[in-house]
Amino acid sequence: MMDAEEAVRRLIGGDDEAFDHIVRHWERRIYNLAWRMVGNREDAQDIVQETFLSAFRSIKGLHDPAISRPGSIGLP
Repeated sequence: MMDAEEAVRRLIGGDDEAFDHIVRHWERRIYNLAWRMVGNREDAQDIVQETFLSAFRSIKGLHDPAISRPGSIGLP
């Protein structure tokens, strides 16, 4: 099973399915926090959806500095 860092690295590399791993890893925690903040199931679900949509858009714009930096060893 891949860790969150590997999932982000794969997503940056074009593996959109890696985002499923990120969602499964964080969804419950983000939902619980959102629910405690708003006290409403529907609003908490909307917050979770917007959070992941924003994260997906942001992650896709990143690059892995360990891979792109000249002279670096790069990550496996």
